[in-house]
Amino acid sequence: MEKSYAYLSAAAISLFASATFSHAAIIVTAVGDGTGYDLFGAIGVAAENNEVNSYRSTGVTKTFDVHTGSGVDNVYGTDGLVMMGKGTVINSGGTSFAAAHTKVGADWATVTAGEHMANNVRSVSGQGPLDDPTAGISTTVSDWATVGFNTRTDTGGAGAWGELLEISLNEFSPKKFRLGIIAGTEGTSDGRWDPTGFRITDGGTTVYATVTNLEISAGSRPNMVFFDIDLNGETPGIIAIQNSQRTAGQGGSITGITFDAIPEPDALVLLGIGVAGLLIRRRRS
Repeated sequence: MEKSYAYLSAAAISLFASATFSHAAIIVTAVGDGTGYDLFGAIGVAAENNEVNSYRSTGVTKTFDVHTGSGVDNVYGTDGLVMMGKGTVINSGGTSFAAAHTKVGADWATVTAGEHMANNVRSVSGQGPLDDPTAGISTTVSDWATVGFNTRTDTGGAGAWGELLEISLNEFSPKKFRLGIIAGTEGTSDGRWDPTGFRITDGGTTVYATVTNLEISAGSRPNMVFFDIDLNGETPGIIAIQNSQRTAGQGGSITGITFDAIPEPDALVLLGIGVAGLLIRRRRS
């Protein structure tokens, strides 16, 4: 009995592709179990050993680095950073979003103010130096991330959610990337500006993923949380970051966000899978 293989026609391939890779809602996954995002370590640990404050240090192991094996770089924000403060202390009030943040890389993501963002930068005198992502990556980088943009306090009482930032993705966006959010901190013992949670939405009513029960980051030691964004064949659009306020009469803040493209599987492996899927096995006597 002889065996032969026949290739699908161009029309059949087109039909197969449209049926298999039809657009669907993007998939957002909180990385971890919702309680393991507190990366600042024990109070009193030096900043250079702090995963958040040394996120650009190659000398500190990064728990949630998407790069593995020989490609590991021990850096958060390899593909882009948006940080508040531009390396200088900025007092509360009157500072616009456009003038008070530094963006490096991630040209495929445009970050704008969210619906509930307050028009100021929150900082406390004596904290700092504030983050300056333009300083470059080194073996040891200690960036005290102590400033944050706030959601307005009129979003509600304790636990209320407010949209802080919107991120517009364009056609050059990687299919999958990890979004890191550095929680802002005022350094007060009650953590009044520390969010209790973060969630990712479509900029409207759809909530993709949520992380809650964040700890108070006392002593100017911010937390960091991560969400994996899978466009899932969807045309790039808008995702938004919301946070929840810890106490009534206060908003919630973040210090910055990081972008890390999740590596795609080896191209040759994908090619092999694709060829196998386009072969029809026929038998004839």
